[in-house]
Amino acid sequence: MEQADRESLWGKVDGYRVDLEPVIENVFCYWGSIAVAQTRYAVEVLETRHRSVIYVPMVDIRQEYLEPSVHETFCPFKGVASYWSLKDGNRILEDVLWSYERPFAEVSGLLNYGAFYSDRIDVEKVA
Repeated sequence: MEQADRESLWGKVDGYRVDLEPVIENVFCYWGSIAVAQTRYAVEVLETRHRSVIYVPMVDIRQEYLEPSVHETFCPFKGVASYWSLKDGNRILEDVLWSYERPFAEVSGLLNYGAFYSDRIDVEKVA
């Protein structure tokens, strides 16, 4: 899915916002007992009509558990999302992490950040 073929809706939907706010707490992401990510540099994405989502720097995600996926989705406010699965031996959790590798300019702060589905990975803020 090429992003160039997709239309951005920035400025075309009245009142729609996507705000990135720094998270002041440490963020831990757990897959069962495995801490697959830990960071002090997370951002929380506050998007109109959506629950907030915590994004963590891709460099703070344990790369040894990541496996690229062919799955992609498109958000008209953020761009094309690429996905990763988590793999540990024979155990796999498919398409649980997404990232905008070429986000639209309005959300360029998402570059090099990824988010886990919080119903599949425990995402915790710790002071």
